[in-house]
Amino acid sequence: MRDRPVPPPAARVLAVDADERPALFQVGPNSFGFTGHPGFKTAMAEDLIMEFDESPDDPAPQLQRLQVMVPEIENALVPIMTGLIKMTGWMRPRRRIALELKA
Repeated sequence: MRDRPVPPPAARVLAVDADERPALFQVGPNSFGFTGHPGFKTAMAEDLIMEFDESPDDPAPQLQRLQVMVPEIENALVPIMTGLIKMTGWMRPRRRIALELKA
């Protein structure tokens, strides 16, 4: 990844990458930013390699490393999505308003 989003100064950093750069950040009650695609798959990398003229000379070793990492990436998504659901309230039951029907 050549370019990275830079969170605004008031953002709350929730996760960092191996180089201590923000990987997941919150900018509002229901606004989150990711510096990568949390569900990235090997096929997506292959599509990007075929799409652009600028690509590694021999991408096979990197694609193989990515393929090995897929289960780790999938396992990391569980706590990320659980945390997002808790923070945003996406799975909270909706309050039901009882309507009285008048005959």
